[in-house]
Amino acid sequence: MPTLYDRVKSGEFLFLDGGTGTELTRRGLVHGNAPCWSAEAVLGQPDLVRTVHEDFIRAGSDIIVSDTFRASALHLATCGMDNRWEEINTTAVRLAYEAIENVGAKRQVHVIGSISAIPPDGDWSPETIREQHSRQSVALAKAGAEAIHVEMINDARWGELALDGASDAGIALWAGFSCSRDERRRPVLSASGMLLEEALGSLLSSRVKVVCLTHTMASDIGACLEVLRQQWVGPIAVAPHASRSPVPNQSVADTYTPEEFRAKARQWITSGVRIIGGCCGITPDYIRTARDGIQLLA
Repeated sequence: MPTLYDRVKSGEFLFLDGGTGTELTRRGLVHGNAPCWSAEAVLGQPDLVRTVHEDFIRAGSDIIVSDTFRASALHLATCGMDNRWEEINTTAVRLAYEAIENVGAKRQVHVIGSISAIPPDGDWSPETIREQHSRQSVALAKAGAEAIHVEMINDARWGELALDGASDAGIALWAGFSCSRDERRRPVLSASGMLLEEALGSLLSSRVKVVCLTHTMASDIGACLEVLRQQWVGPIAVAPHASRSPVPNQSVADTYTPEEFRAKARQWITSGVRIIGGCCGITPDYIRTARDGIQLLA
């Protein structure tokens, strides 16, 4: 059976899942401590997490991302859960695999591990932050994740530490850049404002196997892809927002429909994208609608 990276290298069209955190919210997850609320659900409401994964698989997702964004020991320390970080990460991967088994999809479905490039609250040394990324990534790999997705690289300083630490896991790295556009409409990292072309030049290396534009508004994806294609010849994934990032107890409002998402996905494919998914606000309906449209396109 081919590995995920075998399929990625072959140029096969693949579908990620969508916004697990916002989907949990949409289904009634009661938020606890920010920023740990999504990770808390892994232990507090595992059936809900597993069901969300199952519904994305039924909708057509070929890759499930573990519910471990901001689930390092240092991130969880702000919620008093740092002593359970390994249990949360291991359980999250297990729930994803259980979802695959429960659905019994005829196609092969993979699991990748999510870590957040956003630094934890507090005054931590770069060495300590790198170590938290290393420990979490190694735990995710041991639990069975096929790749580590370093999500939300919106500042090159923190992105470098996250990618460097995650490389200790010894499995494929996905670099997930969060982008926007500045007042001159140039693609930039969404937090630091650093030009995307400069960030790519400093962060991309042979250790990165897939570059993903994620936690980015769909309206900015095209311009970011133009910059990315000038510096990257490897596999490209796109996983945009359909809404602004959620905060506890805030409702999620979609900014475009699944049909509009399908139309955007077709445009991205003509720009060389072979992996389509989403983050905040992207529900199983978005994935199902896009997959149907792309199957027709193929």
